Amino acid sequence: MASSYFKTIRKIQYEGPQSRNALDFKYYNPDEVVEGKSMKDHLRFSVVYWHTFRNGLSDQFGAATAVRPWDDGSNSVKNAQRRVRVAFEFMDKLGAPDTFSGEVGRVIPPC
Repeated sequence: MASSYFKTIRKIQYEGPQSRNALDFKYYNPDEVVEGKSMKDHLRFSVVYWHTFRNGLSDQFGAATAVRPWDDGSNSVKNAQRRVRVAFEFMDKLGAPDTFSGEVGRVIPPC
């Protein structure tokens, strides 16, 4: 999936505690087995769509402060589709399981 929003960020991966890359995992190694289960199975990522991609971050003290370059602020179908494409790209880069197959709009249900 090609997107203009995260194209300079590669998929987040494990590089170990010595890594100086701010966007790599230092201690989470999804393939490492702990107590008979992989870390991937112990620590399953989730991304909450509303809080991550829809919530404007307003509170009782003021107006929304979140600026998301992919969101034009409208309630149009085109904007909603763009937000969903960006969300799936984000989840794929993070390695959130059971979310993205690599094809736009094809969600993989959990087993």
